[in-house]
Amino acid sequence: MSNSTALLVIDVQMGAFDGVRCDAMPGADHMLEKVGQLIDAVRGSSVELIYVQHCAPKGQVYEEGSAHWLFHPDIAPTDSDFILMKRHSSSFEDTELDDKLKSLNIDSIIVCGLQSEHCVSNTALSALSLGYQVTVAHDAHGTFPDAGLSAEQIIERQNRRLLEKGAVIKSSDEVIKEIGIL
Repeated sequence: MSNSTALLVIDVQMGAFDGVRCDAMPGADHMLEKVGQLIDAVRGSSVELIYVQHCAPKGQVYEEGSAHWLFHPDIAPTDSDFILMKRHSSSFEDTELDDKLKSLNIDSIIVCGLQSEHCVSNTALSALSLGYQVTVAHDAHGTFPDAGLSAEQIIERQNRRLLEKGAVIKSSDEVIKEIGIL
């Protein structure tokens, strides 16, 4: 991880936790705790903090402007935090994220949030293709069971796939230790 690093907190929004438009995410408390620890570690450090908020059409889980679209209160941004709104799975697609990172001379990103096999993976893969160093906090992203696989199996599969593509996979505790020396 370099001195020019950003933490991307992706789509940690109420729709994944409130059980209204989809089942509540398994393992949510642990993931929220780890994401919160990462956020706490970067506040006041040289690491930039960027919240990513998915904006979905009416009736979908993260319907823009609805209560389900809001960030989970345990990790909610402050008024001074940068919030990037997106409409696609990759936080880079049709957003100003790459320009924002370049303007801050960021060359390394840490990824956490939701959903492991969608927005987290696609953002990490996009970042790798753009030349960023990517660290994925393996215990700070989550998903839902799907296609006969548990959430834990999907998370593990995505961590392996991202490692094979060039991402660094570390625990939140390892990432936090590194942030302390940046």
